[in-house]
Amino acid sequence: MPGYSFERYLNVRSAYGASFAPGGTSLSFLTDITGVAEVWSVPVNVDAQLPAWPNQLTFRGERIAEASFSPVADSLLLSGDVGGSELTQLYTLKGDGSILKELTYEPEAIHTSAAWTPDGTRIAFSSNERDRRYFDVYEYALEHGTTRQLLRQDGNNYVGRYAPDGEQVLVSRYETNMRNQLLLVNTITGESRALTPEVVEGSALHAFAAWSADKSGLYLLSNRDRQFLSLAWLDLATNELRYLREDNWDAEGLALTDDGRRMALVTNEDGYSRLELFDVSTGWETRRTLAAPHAALPRGVLREISWSSDGSRLAFTIDSADDASDVWVWDVERRLLWRATRSALGGIPQTAFVAPSLVRYPTFDGREIPAFLYLPRNTESQGLPVVVYVHGGPESQSRPIFNPVIQYLVASGYAVFVPNVRGSTGYGYKYQSLDDVRLRM
Repeated sequence: MPGYSFERYLNVRSAYGASFAPGGTSLSFLTDITGVAEVWSVPVNVDAQLPAWPNQLTFRGERIAEASFSPVADSLLLSGDVGGSELTQLYTLKGDGSILKELTYEPEAIHTSAAWTPDGTRIAFSSNERDRRYFDVYEYALEHGTTRQLLRQDGNNYVGRYAPDGEQVLVSRYETNMRNQLLLVNTITGESRALTPEVVEGSALHAFAAWSADKSGLYLLSNRDRQFLSLAWLDLATNELRYLREDNWDAEGLALTDDGRRMALVTNEDGYSRLELFDVSTGWETRRTLAAPHAALPRGVLREISWSSDGSRLAFTIDSADDASDVWVWDVERRLLWRATRSALGGIPQTAFVAPSLVRYPTFDGREIPAFLYLPRNTESQGLPVVVYVHGGPESQSRPIFNPVIQYLVASGYAVFVPNVRGSTGYGYKYQSLDDVRLRM
């Protein structure tokens, strides 16, 4: 039997969703240390051996879904719901937590995918206020407290990034969770134009689009006409999509600095994330590789990348199988890695948690199915009872992230086998399609 109750495992907390304040001296993040996700902040000190004591900024007692600092002011944009309804509303919050202002007032509608203009005066967001089946795009003017509709279309339209001049905003129109079309909406005239074609079959994702330094095009991730999500370039004059890398793994994260000069790229390699940093100030062909903290990072999943406004530091979340999800900061210039948060582990020593081994097993058609195998410590592997833990989805992937149920089972003496069965994401579109329709029966 494990030395700790199941409730203790369920009380392992997490920190995630970092955003730098405009000056880069502090960092906001979300944590559920109080039992529900609220906004906290911490001063940034990459020379410190341990995280500083954080400051709680919100006290709603209800979930905050997202929080991001204004590009220019000591103010945060938040989204949050009530009672776990997922009917998120939008708020602004002073950087010291003193004033929380509600921006949307429709409790039966969802307001999501919000983004600041570069000058911090307006906020674009998506909402299904008009029709609960569809998401239109709106813009809120902070000075006047007014909202206007930018894009009205029957479909799922989600806000991306504003253009550097704030006069255009990117919108992703999703046909399915595996296909979307990029639109560019003029915030002055309301006119929109398609940047990518409408695809009716197969996979055609266009994600994480961001402007280049010279504003002539967009860097993005796409798998249109190919197996894997890869780094690509979209020319805004011609709408031509050109792939920049040939990888046999999915790229899963992309973030550029505000000036478009630096790039962070994350690749999902067999379930584990790999971070790369580049100087692309003169374009991809003349890129310069920047130092990234490979060896010093815990092995796991890296997500929610956020650059400081001057591009000198990068914040991100690391979620690993044998430790809690936490926020880290990498100082690119000084090559210093700092753990900004240290989440509570329910009173369980971190050394009690187990990381899995990556294994493969053969199947009837000659393929090898990848899986993660968790084994109890200090036991013989032969003759152990085994729990097979299959992810839902079905379009999903099991990753080496902290799972309290798995850790409790392993501590109880069970081996846990976590296969990425055919139909899982992360191994290319063909593998993902292996359980489509009748193949799932």
